[in-house]
Amino acid sequence: MTSLGVVETALALGLRPIMCVKAARLGGPTPARRLLDWCHDEGLDAYIGGMLSSGIGRAADRALAGLAAANRVGDIGGDDRYFTEDVTSTGCHRSGGAGADGRCRGCRRARG
Repeated sequence: MTSLGVVETALALGLRPIMCVKAARLGGPTPARRLLDWCHDEGLDAYIGGMLSSGIGRAADRALAGLAAANRVGDIGGDDRYFTEDVTSTGCHRSGGAGADGRCRGCRRARG
């Protein structure tokens, strides 16, 4: 999915797609947000795709995935799933936050 025009064409053909919104393919988080809002207004299901994003891009993907218009489970992986080192990493790589011992609950690595 690269533009709103592609979706409008699909709807005109009678299709009802579930939208995979990828901010990087659309020109950033602002156009991605516009598309999510449009999908919501049109009653289309949408999710955020960003499996290979890293750093700041992944943070933007996570913010978009938290919006009500993103009503399907996305494919945003953990920071360490595809990259061994990311200079913008939060230190906690998977869901669950840090435990009492300061280690990430998801991967058990020490938070950096």
